[in-house]
Amino acid sequence: MTTANLDPDRPRTRRAAGLAALLALSLAAGAAEAQNGVKAGTLTCLGEGGWGAIVTSKKVFECTYVSVDGNVKEAYQGTIRKVGIDIGMTDKSALAWLVLGPETGFTGDYLPGALAGEYRGVGAEATLGTGVGANLLFGEGDEAFRLQPVSVQMQTGLSIAAGVQTMSLDFVGVVTN
Repeated sequence: MTTANLDPDRPRTRRAAGLAALLALSLAAGAAEAQNGVKAGTLTCLGEGGWGAIVTSKKVFECTYVSVDGNVKEAYQGTIRKVGIDIGMTDKSALAWLVLGPETGFTGDYLPGALAGEYRGVGAEATLGTGVGANLLFGEGDEAFRLQPVSVQMQTGLSIAAGVQTMSLDFVGVVTN
């Protein structure tokens, strides 16, 4: 297992990530209760911007999982691929999801890298200066932990995008402070 130290280098990026996490938690709180699963933590992803290639796009994110009790912090690399309309240019992006564990048998024990896996769904975003987006992803990590399907996205730039998307999460390592 490797060790990663993910310390965002810009206050603006940290504010955007914090705001995205806050928005995702408030938006998803009611939806999470309706699903089978126990809240295990949050996954926050920060990514660089880029150009949309009209029909397809690919963005890479540095993601951090933090457990509800704060005892587990892990780094993941997330890659989101979209097929659909993606026109424009964006700067930094921040996304956030609630992470759900299995409803039965979840004792709080978490195996490193449990969120690694493939997630599929749809997404839409609109950006004019500062913009927001939503992602609806389904799937599970390798250890039956999953993302609450709706995330909130914050970014800057000029862009409009909608389509089918996949997100691959690859385990990087345990985050140390």
